[in-house]
Formats: sequence, structure tokens, C-alpha cells
Amino acid sequence: MVKTANITPKQRKMPIPYGRVLFTIILADHDIEIAMHETSSPASILSFAGNFPGQSESQWKNGALKALNGGDLSAITRLSYDAIARGPVFANAPKSSAFLERSEAPMLEGRPWHISAAIDGRDIKAGNKDALTALEGGASALFLMQASALTANDLTRLLEQVRLECAPLSLAPAAGNMALAQSLMDSPPQGASLTLGIDPIGHGAPMDGVVDVAKFCHQNFHQRQSALWKAVTLDGRVPHGAGASEAQEIAYIACAAISVLRALTDSGMDIDAAIGQISFLIPVDSDAHLSVIKLRAARHVWGQIVASFNASPADHPMDVRAITSLRMMSAIDPWSNLLRLTTASFAAIMGGVSHITTLPFTQALASDSKTADGFARRLSRNIGLLLMEESRAGHVVDPASGSYMHETMTAKMASKAWAILQDIEAGGGIVAALESGFFARMIKPVAKARMGDVASAKLSLVGVNSFAKIKTRPVTMRKISGKVKIIQPSILKARRLSQPFEMLRAASAKAKPVVTLLPLSKACADRVQFTQNYLACGGIENAILSLTPSTFALARAFENAPSRLLIIIGSDDDYAELKPQTLDALRAACPCAVWACATPEIRAKTDWMSGSLYAGQDRVAALSEALGLLGVQIHA
Repeated sequence: MVKTANITPKQRKMPIPYGRVLFTIILADHDIEIAMHETSSPASILSFAGNFPGQSESQWKNGALKALNGGDLSAITRLSYDAIARGPVFANAPKSSAFLERSEAPMLEGRPWHISAAIDGRDIKAGNKDALTALEGGASALFLMQASALTANDLTRLLEQVRLECAPLSLAPAAGNMALAQSLMDSPPQGASLTLGIDPIGHGAPMDGVVDVAKFCHQNFHQRQSALWKAVTLDGRVPHGAGASEAQEIAYIACAAISVLRALTDSGMDIDAAIGQISFLIPVDSDAHLSVIKLRAARHVWGQIVASFNASPADHPMDVRAITSLRMMSAIDPWSNLLRLTTASFAAIMGGVSHITTLPFTQALASDSKTADGFARRLSRNIGLLLMEESRAGHVVDPASGSYMHETMTAKMASKAWAILQDIEAGGGIVAALESGFFARMIKPVAKARMGDVASAKLSLVGVNSFAKIKTRPVTMRKISGKVKIIQPSILKARRLSQPFEMLRAASAKAKPVVTLLPLSKACADRVQFTQNYLACGGIENAILSLTPSTFALARAFENAPSRLLIIIGSDDDYAELKPQTLDALRAACPCAVWACATPEIRAKTDWMSGSLYAGQDRVAALSEALGLLGVQIHA
């Protein structure tokens, strides 16, 4: 094991070797993947590995096909939403690019990354307290959300007693940020590191067009007056929130960068100064592997763009700031968001970003009148502190380097993103693609497929479509004293993955529906548990009846049951052997419907099932139908 306690920032230029075979296991909401790659290693590990004979990829394939008993390898091959194979095994990898160098960040002072605390700018007094508490509690930078409605005087009051010469401040990209930026130019804070968050592409307002932003940058930064100031932040939340794939996200921000660089250089700025004014805000989610790969692939594409402008990629590493995805967060059982936030933050670290903003775990509940309280902000800050100080996660530079899986998928994702970029550029660039609806049409099938996977629980969201709880521990929110509304984060409509289930849960919370379950035998306990968990995703309680030998008694028991919807649970053989007298008695007692826990194939063999629940089903549709039978109205 290599000790890292005395490693300084200057020494962290190469990955730290951990052994002959490195097993990378990252646990996310919906996958566990293992990648293996070779690194330099101690002799003891080499000696151990030498005891095993070498194996070829073809030998593995033969063994896999034998285990599949004649099946195809596609049965164990998973694809990303960019149709990139995620295994099942990677036997080699392309060579790493030189574009993966981590960018330098001001005021980092030996830390591997900035813990950039999210501050809500709508409430000046509370925001100031949050900022001071965050910096005293271990954060080293601030990420100011909802800042575009503020004046320079508001910002001064919000940042009272905050030492900007020690803590970088970033404004979250939003329409109208340039108005605040222009007012700051009149009396800029001395020694401060400011990222102004101007995004003329994803948050364009009439005064924030690309040409206007170029004039602003040329007027204030054409001589690169301060390396601590950056004007433009290209926001990856725009395509991400709308449901884009990873390659589509990369293509979007890459095309946005091309558009801004062209405008800046056309205004007369030197290419080096123009590049120095651009940073990127990229969301990371609980799919840790793909988030790491996305960050690495984005750097590949950025290097190609810099080179195409006749600048050196080595001199201009991509300035990447990560923010945890709002798309992945749920208003149902917000405590489960802590799992997703931790995994996403870890992915950002593995991707080598300079700033990480971990949103409060109650962010999905934020509205015009309420925001996350101090407790939620402290938990999010502590996630970063635990990963930094306890896990020492940032002391390995680009740990995915050499991993067959990560290297292969990085190359493929970068290639896919570059192809999408070329299509967008051929159509006139990203502004034209957004105005014509071309980009929205491009991402629509991916967004639909992802929402379908959430509905069927193929894409698992703990606490939402799997392991859901009807009764959850409540959370507290802080009331907003001001009247500033939440500004829509993008020109594309954003949607969180859990929203369809949230509509069901909201309807159930008022009606408190109950379904009656009838197990046919003790051997079907696993199907009973499956059905209970399934119903909980829609907020539906259940009451279990005991099977009696008397059909009369069973019918009377169901008449007294709290629900007119009955779900019979048994094995496939149990359904086939169900006595006609029992069914007749149940039909007579049940004016609503009789369902079963059964696949469509089993349902087709019977004439008594009016509905069924099974794995892989569209749960939103099935639960909506069940609530309708129970008389519960669902409001969109």
C-alpha cells in the first residue's frame, strides 16, 4: 500500500499505483460494476499473479457462452443511453489522452478540490448566515444560487464579513447574470476570485446574447486583467435536466464553448484570454461510473476544440466544476437522496474536478416560499468533508487511468459526442439547434427511454420505485422571507426522474388507499413482499387476508376487508388450481376487480385476472390504474 499522507499538490501529477490488478467497485442506485486493469506493483503481487495462467478474450467468450447454455452474449450486455456497451468484460483499452490534466484552481491551498457550498441568494440575511457557517464549517468556496435578481448592493450585504480573498465565489448560471456582473465591474472586490456565471447559450436573455457577452468580456478582460475572474460558465444542467444522454450533454457544452470562443475572438480577444474566461458546470449523478467517464470524455472533446483554435490543450486544461444532479433527487423520502449525493460527489472527485457543489438533500422540495435549512446544508457539506478528510479520495489523480472499462468507454463516449457536435455545427451551431428545436428533438427519445426505465424500475431510484416507504421521517425546510421566485434553470424544460411517482404519492397521501392481499400459500412469501413493496411505490397500504377452507367464510372476510381491490398472490400453479367456487365467491363479494401477482403470460391463461403486477412492468401506469379503481384522483 502506498502512503499518501505527505503528498503535496505538486506531487499529485500521476496516478498512485495500488497493485498489479486494481478492482474498481462503485456502488450506485442501480448498478455494481467491476473493472480490472494493470498498474506497476510490488513484487509480492507479481508473484501472486504469476501463479495463474493467462487467459484470452476468446477463452472468456467461450466460457460465457457455455454458461449461457446457448444464449447470446447480448443477454449479459448492458448499454448506456448512448448505445455504448457497459461490459460485461473489457479485455483491453485505448491509450489515454494528454487532455486529462486537472485544471488549477485559485485559493485551493493544498486541498484536492473546493467544497463549494450552495447558498440561496433569495434571502439576504439567511444567505449571509449560511455563507459564514459553511466557510467556518469546512467549505472553501461558495456557489450562489438565484443570484441574478440581486443588485451589487444586495450582493455586498449577502457577503458581509465573507473574506472573498480566501474563498472563491461562483454565481450559478442564470438569465440576467450579466446585469449583476456589469454592476460589479464598477467597484470589483479586491483580491476576490469570482466566476460570474454568464451563460449566453443555455440561459440567454435579450441582454445576454453571445455578441453582448463577447463585448462585455472584451471590454473588461481582453488583457486578462485578473486570472481570478471568469465571466462565462457553460451550464451542463441545461441538457442534463431535460433528459439528455452523457454524450449529448458533452456535445451541448462543447458546441456552446465553440460559439462563445468564436464570439470572443471575433470581438478582438486573444484566444488564450478567451479560453481563460470559460468554465464549465457539469452535473454528476448516482451512476458513478458514467459520471466519471462523462467528465473524462468532456476533457477529451475540450482538448480537440482548443487544438482546433490553434491553442495548446496542455496549457488550457478544462475548468470543470461539478454539481450534484437535481434530476436524480426525489421529494419522496428525501433522506434517500443522501445515498445519491454521496455517490455523485465521489464520482466528481474521481473525475478530477476543481469545485464540487453537493446540493442539500431536500433540494427537490425547494419552492418559491421555502428552501433548505441549515441542517440539510450541513449534511451536504459533511459529505464532502468525509470524502476529503476521512476517505482521502482526492489523493489519487485520475484513478480511472488504465482501467479497461473507463478508458474504453471514455474513448467511445468522446467519439460519440464529437459526432453529435459535428451534426450540430453542420446545422448552424448550438444556438440554431436550440431555436429550431433540433436539439430538443434529438434528446427526446433518450429522455423518454430513461423515464420509461424509471417507471419500470429497470433504473432503480431507492425510496422511489424500489424499497419505498409509505411512512417516512419528515424533514424541515426554511421559509423564504423575500419574494424572489425560483428562476427556471434552463431554456429546456427540466424534469426530475421521480416526478411521476411523486404525483401518485401526493394523491395517495390525501386518500390513504388500501388494497386487500390474499396469499394462497406460505410458499409465496417472496411474492407477497414484492407486491407490498410495489404498492408502496404508489403510497398504497395493504391488508392481508388469511385463506380459509370455506369459500363462504372467505367471501365474508373479503366483504369486511377495507378495499374493493383484491390482489391474489400465489405460484403459477396455485393460480391454475384455484377452485371455481372460490372465484365465484370472490366475484360475488367484489364489485371492483381481482388482480394477481403474475406475468402477462400467466394472466393470458386465466379468465379471472382483470389486472396483474409483475417485475419489469410500467409501475406508474399500473399504480395509476389501481388508484383509479380505488377512487383516488391523480392530479398532474
